[in-house]
Amino acid sequence: MAKSVKTEVRAALRDEKRVSVAIAAGGAARGIKVLIGALPAGGGTRILRKPDQLTRAGERPDGRSTHLTAREFQVLRLIAKGLHNREIAARIHRSIKTVEKHRQNLHTKLSTHEVAGLTRQALAMGLMDQLRGSARGLGKAAKQLTPRELEVLKLVAQGSGNKWIASELGRSIKTVDHHRENIMKKLGIHEVASLTRLAFSIGLL
Repeated sequence: MAKSVKTEVRAALRDEKRVSVAIAAGGAARGIKVLIGALPAGGGTRILRKPDQLTRAGERPDGRSTHLTAREFQVLRLIAKGLHNREIAARIHRSIKTVEKHRQNLHTKLSTHEVAGLTRQALAMGLMDQLRGSARGLGKAAKQLTPRELEVLKLVAQGSGNKWIASELGRSIKTVDHHRENIMKKLGIHEVASLTRLAFSIGLL
């Protein structure tokens, strides 16, 4: 009798919810276990999240908190504020290379792959509380956005790139670029972290 084979698919994908829905039926029917996340830098293995066991920010699938260092929490918060590596390096008095290493560690530990993902984690951890005043101001500005612009804003905050958004909405990449430009112009902000904070504050995430 042939032995049963257990197959695990490990994928580094930016939208866990969408992937979970897409593979739920087919994966379960064929005995395929899909684990979503990022492998550690330099190789090796670790347990990744299952679609049906997605956890709150800062938690591992087993329920224990992710082990971020004090410096990593500091860097995470500065990334979520919209600072670039050079600015963070100057703020914490470390080299740009060191900041890049901290950023890589954060992506690995938090299973994120872009600034929007790190910002969502920082917000869910409550690291951005003192920015609520500015978020309220941006929330008023967000009322100027059209329904389509709000849709694009949500997808940007979920970590989707212009090509993905264009495919999702059935529009051209040029049209998506135009929407993003309009959003940033109306809100007076020009980085993904700030767009993500706004989307979070007005309930799009």
